[in-house]
Amino acid sequence: MPDLWIVADDYGLGDGHDRVMRQLLKTGAIDAVSVLVEWCSEASAAALRGRRPADARVGLHLNFTFAPPGAPLRPDRTWLLLRSLAGLDSAEVAARISTQMDRFRQLFGRLPDFVDGHEHCHAFPGIRPAVIEMATRHGIPVRSMVPLTRPGDVKGKVIAHLGRAVQASANRADVPTNWRFGGVLPIPDPEAAVARLGADLADARRAATKAPGEIWFMVHPGDADDPVQVPGHPARLRALEAALLRDTAPGFAPQPSGA
Repeated sequence: MPDLWIVADDYGLGDGHDRVMRQLLKTGAIDAVSVLVEWCSEASAAALRGRRPADARVGLHLNFTFAPPGAPLRPDRTWLLLRSLAGLDSAEVAARISTQMDRFRQLFGRLPDFVDGHEHCHAFPGIRPAVIEMATRHGIPVRSMVPLTRPGDVKGKVIAHLGRAVQASANRADVPTNWRFGGVLPIPDPEAAVARLGADLADARRAATKAPGEIWFMVHPGDADDPVQVPGHPARLRALEAALLRDTAPGFAPQPSGA
């Protein structure tokens, strides 16, 4: 049935972030998480396995760019995208995807419910064919980023272009994918971003009632005080997203003043 799935990216980033996401799953504020398996601890994976709702989805958040403090540096998304356009080593790309898939199975004892990518790396031209091949082999849905509305900025247009390429590749390979996508925000400005998030979520909820397929909406809730943060993604924004998701979840009832 056509539906809206609110997917929290970056599970495994840090214990504080993970606790926030598990609580949002428990209350129905989000419907799925996408896991950074290279950094996800056994304890966080076990907590997610034991406490998530039965219908919640857990996906693989492929990572080619992010490294936490103390880990070897990785290329930033701009370099990776440009290198991807010029040509990446296909065997190396496939090996990295396979390693992360194996780690997911180790943590959760099964295949992921879907696959996407940190900073949308799964959609980069030099990475996408290996992702689609893996998804075809295992019958796993892949996230596309075809937006609900026409983007107005360069970032949104690039993501939409990559998303259309993923959707076309998935359709040709008979790989399941979402119909539309949401959640691209003006990240450097947390207040503007959370205001946009609220408006876009409301639009997505309305669109889902008559959509011909699933809408996947990307969010990044977390803990502003967690010592591990993603460069360029303000810690305050993660906390603001968590609060908005909690307070606008279906069935949320604010406590009366003085309660």
